[in-house]
Amino acid sequence: MFHARSVASLLGALITSAVAAQPGVVVIGTSPDDLSADGRGTMGALYNASIGRYFIYRFNRGFGATPSGGDWADGRIRASDTLSVGVWGTLNRENLGGLGNFRSTPHVWSNSGLQNIGTHADGNQ
Repeated sequence: MFHARSVASLLGALITSAVAAQPGVVVIGTSPDDLSADGRGTMGALYNASIGRYFIYRFNRGFGATPSGGDWADGRIRASDTLSVGVWGTLNRENLGGLGNFRSTPHVWSNSGLQNIGTHADGNQ
C-alpha cells in the first residue's frame, strides 16, 4: 500500500513539473548584447546536421523562431535592437566583387530579405 502511494505521488509530481516547465531553445554563441531591447528575443544559428551547415534564425519569446533564409559561415551574428535587421558573414555565392564564391562576405537580413553587401570594409577579403 505504501509503495503504491509513493509511486502515485511521484508520478503526480513529475507530471505537474512537466506541465509547468516552459518550452525553450538554447542558442549557443550569443551574449547579453545580442538580445533585443526588450530582452525577449535574439538572433542566432541552429545547426542542420543533415547538410552540415548553420542557419540563422530570429528567436522571439512567445512567437518561436523565424528563419532568415541565410546560412552562417564565419564572424559574429549581430542584430538591431528590434531584431528587424541582422548582419553576419557567409559565403559569397554571388561572387560579388570577383572574390570567388569560396570566401566569406557580410550579408544583411531584414524583413525584405537577405542581401550580400560585398567585401569587407578594408577590402582584404
